[in-house]
Amino acid sequence: MDKDYVVFNGEYRIIDEDGYKAKITYNAFTFKELLKGIIVKYTGKSKEEAMNIIENSKSFLSIETFEDASFFCSELDYHWAMLVSCGNEYWLNGFSEIPPSDYNEWIAEYIHKNNLKEYSFKFEKL
Repeated sequence: MDKDYVVFNGEYRIIDEDGYKAKITYNAFTFKELLKGIIVKYTGKSKEEAMNIIENSKSFLSIETFEDASFFCSELDYHWAMLVSCGNEYWLNGFSEIPPSDYNEWIAEYIHKNNLKEYSFKFEKL
């Protein structure tokens, strides 16, 4: 079972800028539960289908290093859910690349209702 509150420390670099120390807190259980909820809500797939999609995407969703966490925290959970459930360039197949207007309200309710952490990833400059 995935657990919440995994902390990665490292150096974050932006092209042509000096690097700086950073910390990323990764809540793995929350991340995968949010992906499941987003898939069900916004693609119309069943809960079982969503669970299978996430299970079959384990190698892609594997987050074990600071660099992995940096990659995933650069996009919204919505993007990752749509990517693993609808494929690359999902926005060309009838799904918006922009979260629906009810997304922020829905995600807050979903987090509260399912006792999840407030965020999947928290990026902090040290």
